[in-house]
Amino acid sequence: MMNRKYFFFDIDGTLAVGTPGDQYIPESTQYALKQLEAEGHFIAIATGRSYAMAHDYMHELGFHNMISDGGNGITIDDQLIGIEPLDYQLCLDLIDECEKKGLIWAFSPDNKTRRLAPDDRFYEFTHDIYMKTEVVEGLDPRDYDQIYKVYIACFKGEEEKLESLKKLPWCRFHKEYLFVEPGDKSKGIKRMVEHLGGDIKDVVVFGDEKNDLSMFIPEWTSIAMGNGIDELKKKATYVTTDANKDGIYNACLHYGWIKERYLLALDMDGTLLKSDKTISKNTAASLYEASNRGQSICLCTGRGLAELKDYEGELDFCDYGILLSGCLIYDFKNNKPLEVHSFDTDIFTQMMDIVKKEDVMLYLLDSSHSIASQKDVENMPYYNMAIYQSMFESRAFVVEDIYEYAEEHKNEILKFCLYNPSVDAMNQLLKKLEVFPVSCAVVEETAIEVTPLGITKGAGLESLSSYLNIPIENTIMMGDSGNDIEAFQSAGKAIAMGNATEEIKNLATEITLDNDHDGIKVIVDKYLL
Repeated sequence: MMNRKYFFFDIDGTLAVGTPGDQYIPESTQYALKQLEAEGHFIAIATGRSYAMAHDYMHELGFHNMISDGGNGITIDDQLIGIEPLDYQLCLDLIDECEKKGLIWAFSPDNKTRRLAPDDRFYEFTHDIYMKTEVVEGLDPRDYDQIYKVYIACFKGEEEKLESLKKLPWCRFHKEYLFVEPGDKSKGIKRMVEHLGGDIKDVVVFGDEKNDLSMFIPEWTSIAMGNGIDELKKKATYVTTDANKDGIYNACLHYGWIKERYLLALDMDGTLLKSDKTISKNTAASLYEASNRGQSICLCTGRGLAELKDYEGELDFCDYGILLSGCLIYDFKNNKPLEVHSFDTDIFTQMMDIVKKEDVMLYLLDSSHSIASQKDVENMPYYNMAIYQSMFESRAFVVEDIYEYAEEHKNEILKFCLYNPSVDAMNQLLKKLEVFPVSCAVVEETAIEVTPLGITKGAGLESLSSYLNIPIENTIMMGDSGNDIEAFQSAGKAIAMGNATEEIKNLATEITLDNDHDGIKVIVDKYLL
């Protein structure tokens, strides 16, 4: 392992993108942070915000270490080590000068989300809601032992009247007022690394704005975001892409601090599931490790949500699902669909008119249910589906007349399966369906999966990789049968299980061990860990 690095990230415009109140950390950045921690590196926020203002946000961002108060506050493992206040006498001199020259002032005397003002003028002038302004009648800063920040309400240029201001660090984020606050993040970084017993030469800093300039010193690796100011870019060791264009991820990849980010897509039956329909403990352990390192893992299966219930708690390594052969793309983390694709109702009705004349088991799937008829569930061995009978008995929504249900709910059906008694019967039915503008795939021995035209596992893989901003070249699809063909054609790496059909093996870029001998673990260990 390389020397332990100490990474410090500015928040706005670096870690977090978007508008205030609607900010988020890009998926690629979250991945990079997980990878850095998994490799044993130290990560922390470096912000000008006060500890009180930044503490909750630190946790929301998934951090436990922070340089706050512009370099004067240090938090390690969620414990506040300490905050240094501003120079007390210099602050008193500044407030006295503001009084003499008629400038409105306020100050923060403690580590709280408030500032104190002698009257209503500060709020009336600024209308600022960054933090609560409390009016204290007869306010005298000398009644307080410490001062952490001073606020002066004035427009740009008016601060030139204040001689005392020249002796203090200050900045302006709003046109109506300026902040007098610590402005040397490097000071806090040095103290933190020394406290941890680290080598100061192993510091890496990321930033984008003027208040990050103090971190960009020659001794450290300094990385400017592509959306950063020119002054910062000139001081930087390296300029990466914009924060919302994988900036942190790309920089970490450039320096070799992290591995490439992949989207691993797993078929279930015959791939993730062993022949006995269980998940290997060794395979699960590798998948959990990859997930903990930030790699994106999704199910890519013909199954729907209802058919995953039997594996509740066993699939937590999967953040997403390409379900129902691509008809439903689902976000497991936030428990919501990302895409839903259903049939044209007229076409669906015409297909049902043909299917109900055949000796076939019809199985319907909507966004949250799987539907079958009672008589068919009782007779599944006849349709070569005996291995799934217990699942159907416990998870399927059983109805008396499946075709009546299909007609009444045709707007909701995303996919249907047709289980046939023989290969010949399946092939004959397949020819009758091929005239319709739908996608058909042969699965198991005698089964047909039918989805809306163009909706396949491959289309779902392309859509999800685009949503996650992962290049299709960095997708890995693992499968074993006919309904994996389109996904194999779309994926950057197509990995066939050792038990896969010859057709799938011929399409594969690589063949692994079979589903009963940890074939998935071999690939996860090779590419994701």
